[in-house]
Amino acid sequence: VYGGAAMVLHFQIDRVAHDVDAVIEREHGPVQQAVQEIGRLHGWGESWLNENVSIYLSKAAQAHDLTLFRAYPSEGGIGLRVLIASPRYMLAMKLAALRIGSDHRDIEDVMQLAQATGVATAEALTNLHRLYFPNDPLDARKIVIIGNIAEKLDASEQSG
Repeated sequence: VYGGAAMVLHFQIDRVAHDVDAVIEREHGPVQQAVQEIGRLHGWGESWLNENVSIYLSKAAQAHDLTLFRAYPSEGGIGLRVLIASPRYMLAMKLAALRIGSDHRDIEDVMQLAQATGVATAEALTNLHRLYFPNDPLDARKIVIIGNIAEKLDASEQSG
């Protein structure tokens, strides 16, 4: 699980997520069937679990970048394992996906993840992105936005 849903699980924040960004690694058919049934049961539609996040996954991610959130029905038996991305990994992914427009959710997410991880300077943010996405350099537009985010983080740290 990644994105907003993972942030809710990590930080227990009150946030509305319209879908769950996730990747199904094994047994795709049975899991997708369960997702559709759960969506119908709760009135969420059949596509509440969104696998589009897979385009933002890093080949440089390590095992420690995902942690076990829950195992169903139990950790020791056969069943479902729900892993969530670490805040550092999500921060790097958010920097890679950074969208600009009327919805400031990406910038807010970057700020919250930067504060939670202590990665708050423009240099540290760009270095974190480079660590996870060494073959995908940030464009000039994202570098400017990251600089603005770092300035806001510094200002909030000095005032807080």
